[in-house]
Amino acid sequence: MQQSVHVFDSFLLSTDIDEPQDLVEIMLHGHGLSKSYIDSKFGMEDNGRARVRVSLCQ
Repeated sequence: MQQSVHVFDSFLLSTDIDEPQDLVEIMLHGHGLSKSYIDSKFGMEDNGRARVRVSLCQ
């Protein structure tokens, strides 16, 4: 699987994105292009403990 990496200034999202779990905040509360992008690249998995796991969409 080949992936590309881009630097994104998280200030524009008004959130600090430095851990995979931070992507969940965008999935739940985001809107516009950032939410569309995150939804197209990642998915959420319920782990049964009121937490979710972020996974790459294939």
